Amino acid sequence: MAANYKLQDFSQLADIDIFVIVKNNILNRFNVVGKSFDKQKIESFLIVDELDFVDKAMASICSENSFVILTNDMDFKNSGLDILTGNPRILS
Repeated sequence: MAANYKLQDFSQLADIDIFVIVKNNILNRFNVVGKSFDKQKIESFLIVDELDFVDKAMASICSENSFVILTNDMDFKNSGLDILTGNPRILS
């Protein structure tokens, strides 16, 4: 007799698996860092260049803490940050 599963059931199971993996295998290996930006720093993010506003905030946090950024975003290619990526175009 075939089970009567819905796509939603599999989606919920996948979410649970992802949550368990993040909790048990990822969070215990990383530090979580927050940052408050003052008005002057936010205004510096408003200059138009390769990075958008949010990318500039992330780059600022990574730079200040000597973090390696994990991304496939080409915008970070020339950011001067250490990058961990699966995107070969970033590394070339």
